[in-house]
Amino acid sequence: MPFQVCWLIPVTSDEIDYRKEHGTDALEELFETRQFDYSDPFRASVVELSR
Repeated sequence: MPFQVCWLIPVTSDEIDYRKEHGTDALEELFETRQFDYSDPFRASVVELSR
């Protein structure tokens, strides 16, 4: 039986705005290309890191 794994990642307001403008796939690409600690709720936004 197939199953789906869902991640719960804390996101910043800039990341939410980025997703609204560019889509979920684009935000996920940023997550994949940036080195950051997924579990750190105080991490810098991947959107800020990409500027």
